[in-house]
Amino acid sequence: MGIAAMIALALAMGQAAPAAPADPAGAHEGIEGLYVANIMETATALELGADGRFQWVFSIGALDLSGSGRWRREGDDAVILTSDP
Repeated sequence: MGIAAMIALALAMGQAAPAAPADPAGAHEGIEGLYVANIMETATALELGADGRFQWVFSIGALDLSGSGRWRREGDDAVILTSDP
């Protein structure tokens, strides 16, 4: 998915939309979904997939950033993101 499409989706959703857990070990259970934050001319979104993949976008003015990779849960409060090379 392109950055413009992710930002448009983030703006349209406006909140997290948890997905059904697909991880048999439960390492990803309960926190998958789309997390969005929008303030004035800033838009950002983080999508945590049930398959352990993530996509992230950030846009402010003429600056657009994005990233993707793998994520894992560490304990009850931490999510570790590892970006693709």
